[in-house]
Amino acid sequence: NEFSKIINALNNESFSLAEKECLKFFNADEEDNKNQYRYFLAHSYCGQKKYQEVLNLLSEVEQIGKSIYWKSYALMGLKDYDAAKKLLDINLLDDDLLPERIYLKGLILFESGELNQAEETLLSFLKNFPNHFYVDEVNFQLARIYKNQNRVKLAKDVLSNLVALDNLDLKDRSKLLLSNLLFEENNDSSQAKLFLNDIINNNNSTLDNRMIAVDIIST
Repeated sequence: NEFSKIINALNNESFSLAEKECLKFFNADEEDNKNQYRYFLAHSYCGQKKYQEVLNLLSEVEQIGKSIYWKSYALMGLKDYDAAKKLLDINLLDDDLLPERIYLKGLILFESGELNQAEETLLSFLKNFPNHFYVDEVNFQLARIYKNQNRVKLAKDVLSNLVALDNLDLKDRSKLLLSNLLFEENNDSSQAKLFLNDIINNNNSTLDNRMIAVDIIST
């Protein structure tokens, strides 16, 4: 059905296709049936960095978990961190996307340079949602925080676990960050070069990660 087609497009990061499918049904459907398409459309806009379109789309929508999540995500993309944090601090009666909203708040705090608050927020995520599928991503973001706090050993300990994951993109990003730390400690780090060459020579790694690996190993 149409939902499956849109969800598959979003999961495959085919955001322009998802947008096209959403608009086809969103514009034709009855008002009462538009909400789900509206949030799929917000997702597709965020994937394409059409952040102002997200804010326009959701401007008149009730403040519930889904609308707050996507508006905050868009505000983060526009680097309006204060507005995003204020929105995420609203007390809601619904728990919709609650773990995702806590994770997003941690990212926004990190991006705005509030490292201690970002750490506290992400640690609360791990405490309250230990089995959530974002757990590994949360640990990666904590490693970034620890690096910026100069808590290098802690960052390395976290990343050393993440480089063994099955998730290739997260594994590669962990290798890139860990390689940076290893090079900072030792300009001739053989382990860092192994990590980077693994990424460069893996055709399944994203082009972005492979290019970053080339840049690191060339410097």
